[in-house]
Amino acid sequence: MRPSFSRSVRPRAPPIPRPRLPRSNFSARAFLRLIGQYVDTRRDAALYLSAIARRDASFTGSALFAFKLNWQTVLFLGYGDNRALSEQETLERSDRQFFLKLSYALQR
Repeated sequence: MRPSFSRSVRPRAPPIPRPRLPRSNFSARAFLRLIGQYVDTRRDAALYLSAIARRDASFTGSALFAFKLNWQTVLFLGYGDNRALSEQETLERSDRQFFLKLSYALQR
């Protein structure tokens, strides 16, 4: 007879919706990708020992554009935007990023 072990059951968090539009190929050399993620967390303050915020929310969005200059070189241009819930219950920008990357292969 096998001994029975009790497992502690942890509540699972619901999945976070992350809409990801299909990659848009403008041509064989260029594409655009957009991603957005919204997270809204609500808590029951009576379940915590210390003071916590009853609600947190955030939104993260990003865009990536790529252009293939030749068969070995690709230029990437991107933008990212992060927003957090303020005390006025609005999503306000917490930070943003721009980037530019040139990827190439070296030959001997």
